[in-house]
Amino acid sequence: MAKQTREECIRQASSNFTPEQRRRMWGTDRLDDLTDEQITSGVRHQKILRRDAKTGRILEDYRLARVRRYVHDYQQKNGVSDKNRRKAIENVLVRSLDDNAGRVSIEANAQGITAIYQSRIAQAAEAMKPDRLGWRKQVELLDDLAEELHKPKSTGNARASQFAKAVADVLEDLRLRFNRAGGEIKQLEGWALPHTSDSTKMARAGVEQYVETTLPLLDRNRMRTPYGRPMDEKELRESLRAIYSNTVGETLAEEGQGPQAIANRYQEHRQLHFRNGKEYREYADKFGDTNYYKVITDHIERLSREIALIETLGPNPAKAFERMTAGLDKAFLVNHEAIFKNLAGLNRPDKGLLMNFNAGLRPALSAAQLGSATISSFSDIGTASVAAAFNGLGWSRMLRRLGSLTGEESRVFAARLGGSIDYALDNVGIAVRFDDTAGADWSQRLADTVFRASGLNAFTNLMRRAHFIEMAYTLASHRGKSLDAVEPRFRKMLESYGIDGLEWDLIRKAKMRQRNGEQFLDVTSIQDEGVQTKLMGIIHQERDLAVLMPDTRTRALMNQGQEQGTVLGEGLRAFGQYKSYSVMMVMNNLHRYLSSKRLNTVDRVGYISSLVVSTTLLGALSLQLKEVAKGRDPRNMRDTDFFKAALLQGGGLGIMGDFFFSDSNRYGQPGLVTALGPTGGFAYDIYRTGRDMIEDENLNASRMLRYTPGQSLWYGRLIFDRNVIDQFQRLADPDYMTNKRAQVRRRKTQQGQDYFWPPARSFPSTPERAPDAAAATETPPQRGNTSWINNLTIGGS
Repeated sequence: MAKQTREECIRQASSNFTPEQRRRMWGTDRLDDLTDEQITSGVRHQKILRRDAKTGRILEDYRLARVRRYVHDYQQKNGVSDKNRRKAIENVLVRSLDDNAGRVSIEANAQGITAIYQSRIAQAAEAMKPDRLGWRKQVELLDDLAEELHKPKSTGNARASQFAKAVADVLEDLRLRFNRAGGEIKQLEGWALPHTSDSTKMARAGVEQYVETTLPLLDRNRMRTPYGRPMDEKELRESLRAIYSNTVGETLAEEGQGPQAIANRYQEHRQLHFRNGKEYREYADKFGDTNYYKVITDHIERLSREIALIETLGPNPAKAFERMTAGLDKAFLVNHEAIFKNLAGLNRPDKGLLMNFNAGLRPALSAAQLGSATISSFSDIGTASVAAAFNGLGWSRMLRRLGSLTGEESRVFAARLGGSIDYALDNVGIAVRFDDTAGADWSQRLADTVFRASGLNAFTNLMRRAHFIEMAYTLASHRGKSLDAVEPRFRKMLESYGIDGLEWDLIRKAKMRQRNGEQFLDVTSIQDEGVQTKLMGIIHQERDLAVLMPDTRTRALMNQGQEQGTVLGEGLRAFGQYKSYSVMMVMNNLHRYLSSKRLNTVDRVGYISSLVVSTTLLGALSLQLKEVAKGRDPRNMRDTDFFKAALLQGGGLGIMGDFFFSDSNRYGQPGLVTALGPTGGFAYDIYRTGRDMIEDENLNASRMLRYTPGQSLWYGRLIFDRNVIDQFQRLADPDYMTNKRAQVRRRKTQQGQDYFWPPARSFPSTPERAPDAAAATETPPQRGNTSWINNLTIGGS
């Protein structure tokens, strides 16, 4: 094609662009004032945009045709109806509830991609993980890592240099995969890390200070308009103001926030470009996140999710979803739309006073109330064992291996195989198991510290690691067999996700890794990228069913796709707090064994019975340990109410169990308030405390002291109760002794249960004796001595 003359370019630009478009592209409407290079560059850029738009439409049509073929085949197999069409569409997005999908979902692919790329930075993750209480301990290493990423070999720190090389390779390979999927991230010279912006820090500074502080840090030559030319001073300031507004929440940025922009979200003009690593770290210190390790892992997870969306639905996932669901009754698509919003990250927070308040409150409540959640998590042993048996894994071998999977070597070994680096992630950690909501950084860190101190993070990660390792072992043990010869339960699990003989043959060629005399299949060594991602997604989906973690379907059910910060969104999140685990137990375990196409009636009864019996027995253990943690002897197990409570406890309904078996919960709130969630309970307690003060009634000091972060830690709550709460209450409420005597008598009468460490004793309070283990099986009425109740006085014991 002949090169266009200047006059031809000007004519084309004048006819194709409005004056406003010309001003945005070139900074002026007078084209005669521009150089030849500026004019031809602008016209060429517009042609590229139009070409990319056409390519995106073609790719979207191709990907959508494959999805429609799956939906058609699913209906042919299960019956042609709108109901089955909706089920097929849901299977594309998330895991099938009845094991009948015959494919891997977008959600599973996202998990698989994340794990594959995380596995390559396993050693760095181990070195930079938070300490036992969730606090960063490698600040100097993190700073050197950021500097090495911007300028290799500049710090003299060999570890930082090694980790920076691994991180840079992962980020580059992620960029290339994103582009292969149909996205567009150009290779930018000097780009090292994505920048993060903290809305709280920015709001504290204000927009003008933000702009004036950030402007000198930027590399102006690389700050460009959407049309490829360098920004002038005015455009730079407007761009920074737009970033401020979008982050702080006043408005949405004009470009890149719509669902159609996923493929173009990371184009050059959407980035802040700093002059060097020092300026990057200065910006992070003032307005971003100085935990560069978390910046890296968040970027990997976010980009992996977007790759999974584009690889399945094309560059415009939201548009593809609309086309995919066209013609279906919208009334029956509410759940599908909520799932898609959660999956694609479209339920973005509506940042404002309501969201900021609740974002700080919910994790803070978790820090105060879930310190004993470790005891409740013992039922994981039951769910993981039944899930392992269901899939043909060795459940007893998995449990025997637990003791050998606690050290650094085992963590890195599992992560390198693709077991993910969840154990090393910052802030939220395992807290999402019981409280699946995002929060402010300070309160998330507070909750994470409590969960780590309670041992919940360590126990949950250990169970998840054991299940992953057992899956890798089972894959290795079947390596020498054709798919038809594989153990039936394990084969059915693979086939339910669409693994066929050809893909199995590719899996069998993967490398083996040895540890403690056992062989494990290294999923990350599978040569075919699609099969590698598919199998990794399967393993992680099954792991999250064995050791329950909130999935996209659960989140969608709990928040209905509503944004944080809206009245409805915040209300749903407040009501759903602590309930996601119970929902998962019913939906992902009981429902699975009830409806799975892989089971006949006899097997179905067997697996459900095994699940109920194992979790109830473990729930009974949890209940008894909770009683001891409250200063009481174990409950009598001859009481039928005990095993009702154990059944609920094993099913994740420990807090609701208090509601079902008493008139008010242990915080002294009516059952209805308890059912409304901890946020409602917190509001009720503030109201009651304020009312008591106004009406000059006896103040219940324990009511608000219960919200002290960490007070519910299973190994410290009793000391706190007896030596802090009781002491305050004795001073604040003259009727406290009388009320406590009535409470103790009522428990003695109704449940035959004594206290080994009685309440309302003078400071310092100590236990009278050890817990009476025999109380669990003795006949309640004749047991124990409560003569101390009548001798209680305000001044002494």
